[in-house]
Parts: sequence; structure tokens; C-alpha cells
Amino acid sequence: DLFQMLRERRKVLADEQNVPPYNVFADRTLREIASQRPKSIEAMRSIHGVGRVKLRNYGPTFLEVLGHGAATR
Repeated sequence: DLFQMLRERRKVLADEQNVPPYNVFADRTLREIASQRPKSIEAMRSIHGVGRVKLRNYGPTFLEVLGHGAATR
């Protein structure tokens, strides 16, 4: 399940940064990412909870989970 894969990546990132998972992205945001399946950083901008900083810090990693790792714009 894509949502679960996104949650697992979020947990890894949160553990690396020693922050709660919701500080990376809320479940609502992960559900929207799973539903919309953005193919670029630009497309991720329209997702609730994805601001400029989170987009820069986490966007490429979550695009990778979606299978769009090389898509940066």
C-alpha cells in the first residue's frame, strides 16, 4: 500500500532527525500524496501541508517513493 510506504519513509526521516513523524508530514498530507501521486516538485506544492521548507527538505525523498526520483521540477 502506497500510504504505508510513505509512512515508513516518514518514520525513517523522523528518526534520523529525532522528531515526531508528524513533524515531517501529517497523515493527511501523506494520504493526499498517495491519492494525487504528484510526479514533480511543482505538483507537490498544491498538496495540503507541503510548504516551501518541507518541499525542499522532503519533496525529492517522497517523489522517490512514488517512483519519480529524478523528477525535481
